[in-house]
Amino acid sequence: MLKILTGMSKSDSFNEKQFIQKYLIDDIKVLLDKQLFYIALLIITQSIEFLGSYLDKKPIRARGQSKIRFNSALYYLFPGKYSSCNKGK
Repeated sequence: MLKILTGMSKSDSFNEKQFIQKYLIDDIKVLLDKQLFYIALLIITQSIEFLGSYLDKKPIRARGQSKIRFNSALYYLFPGKYSSCNKGK
């Protein structure tokens, strides 16, 4: 999956955990530090959907999967309080 997103293989430079740390978590922290809250929120929600794509066997570009992937990520990857507050199900 990493090769699809970045053009590199897992062995090139990053594994999934390093990719998530560098390009999702660290970059979001920079946006928050600069008080770019709306942009950070957009990246956070897209990141949640991206993480949800790891949970299905469909191609990353599969159409109509945004809501399903977002909800799956909240349910399987976050504490229960997040999925219970999600009104999208």
